[in-house]
Amino acid sequence: MPAKKRSRRARRAGKRKRAHPSVRAGPRPLRGPPLKREERAGPAPEPQTEVVGAATDFGERYAYVYSDLRRIGALAGAIFLVLIILSFILK
Repeated sequence: MPAKKRSRRARRAGKRKRAHPSVRAGPRPLRGPPLKREERAGPAPEPQTEVVGAATDFGERYAYVYSDLRRIGALAGAIFLVLIILSFILK
């Protein structure tokens, strides 16, 4: 009797068990103790300044979002109300 062939799923599972190609098989690089601020290369970073832009009125800018949310809320409330009424009728 001939040997049974492995399914695609079994072959894929066998491939998954192997090490991923992005994983290195060599030793990990050694890291020394952390350097003090004076010993680091390069100039010290300058403190970041906060940029203050013009105040934006989001109410005017996104008025269509508020109207859509209001419509969605009304629809959700109506559906919820219908479900409650149907639960009393079907009991």
